[in-house]
Amino acid sequence: MKDKELVAELSRRLGMTHKEVAEILSDVGPFIASLMNEETTVEINNFGTFEVEKEEMYVENDTTNGKKYLVPPKLSPVFVPDAVLVKTTKGVSS
Repeated sequence: MKDKELVAELSRRLGMTHKEVAEILSDVGPFIASLMNEETTVEINNFGTFEVEKEEMYVENDTTNGKKYLVPPKLSPVFVPDAVLVKTTKGVSS
């Protein structure tokens, strides 16, 4: 499904204009990203959870020259689908 199709379907289901739906969708992504930058978990009922997994910093030894390097922590975004989403999409092919 392309963006235009998503906006059209949501506007039909919600009884909103295409412009209103497009504005909401354009704000949702950056909003969730800003919360995840603060390492906040975002849960959306019947959809899923957006989380941040943090890999701690560690010291790595370079075997070629014997030097040690500090590897900074790594943050990775993770989406865990809700059971309802998994159930409703089971068997749907792309």
